[in-house]
Amino acid sequence: MEVSERQQLDSFLLLQPSTSKLKQKIWELLCIIENHRDNIDWPKYLNTLGLCASELVEIRKVLESERFSSANSMILTPRSLGTEPDPNLAKATEDRLHIFNHEAAPQYLRTKLDPQVSELF
Repeated sequence: MEVSERQQLDSFLLLQPSTSKLKQKIWELLCIIENHRDNIDWPKYLNTLGLCASELVEIRKVLESERFSSANSMILTPRSLGTEPDPNLAKATEDRLHIFNHEAAPQYLRTKLDPQVSELF
């Protein structure tokens, strides 16, 4: 692995803890709203919302830092297309995508809106 590739990987690894915490806190907010809609514990809800805001600030700091500047121009593309389910891909996408094949690739690599969606605008 080249030095620049390693630096880019390190930059993305800096984001992982903050994004995981943010995801967990958003999940907690959704659970509070879903399960306790009528009698929300507002101090707990507002505290969780504040923690979400602080994680977003941390993510922004990482994205604006010098260490992450080289990653701004990085293009992520799949290494290969396949017909077999990939357990690593499923794990990385939290079971949203099991196979990266010729049907899925255009949807995930699209740079323009879907024609039906663009007609609405």
